[in-house]
Amino acid sequence: MTAYPPYGSAPQYAPRPPKPPLTSAAKGKAATAGIVSFLLVSLGWFLILTPIVLGFIGGIFVFIAEIIQRAPGADPEDEEFVRFLDDIDLAAWWPLLLVLALVGVGVWVLGLFTSVWILRSSELREQAWGITWAGLGVAVLASTFVGGLLSGLLQLVASIGSFGDPLTSGLVWGIVGTLGSVVVTGAIGWLSWWWMAHLLRPAERGADLTSR
Repeated sequence: MTAYPPYGSAPQYAPRPPKPPLTSAAKGKAATAGIVSFLLVSLGWFLILTPIVLGFIGGIFVFIAEIIQRAPGADPEDEEFVRFLDDIDLAAWWPLLLVLALVGVGVWVLGLFTSVWILRSSELREQAWGITWAGLGVAVLASTFVGGLLSGLLQLVASIGSFGDPLTSGLVWGIVGTLGSVVVTGAIGWLSWWWMAHLLRPAERGADLTSR
């Protein structure tokens, strides 16, 4: 006679075995993928945003110039500003800005595929796309928060310390800010990809992977 569990009782399941830890090789691949990929994605995003921002600023200048031209009795300084904009010929810059944006899209996509290519050379090959997208999401959130803090800190330090004339001081702090941004971006990518690789690591390794 078959025994059945009491009515209404929860079914009993065998506990899942814990996932094996990542190997040193997988950790190294995740770190490399995070650093390289997030730096490329950040560079691509910068190249995409730069034409948009410059185009927006240029549009504002053109709008202001049109207002000045229509206003009766404009000041000589205003007329000089309009002539300055005419000499720049903003329309001639649009093809270059478009090319820059397309290059940015290419670099952005290259960053994603670089991450997948690196991760697929390890035991994380089945989770390569998942780790890449999850790591990118975490890295974007972290960089937004950390970047705001560091930007404010850099402005505070720059307002206190100076290096001679304003031009030299601005150049030095610009270089420091750029190098610091590269280091922080790489570190955020490394930690984000490592975290997602740890969470999404495979439950079992095949014989070809455990033998490595």
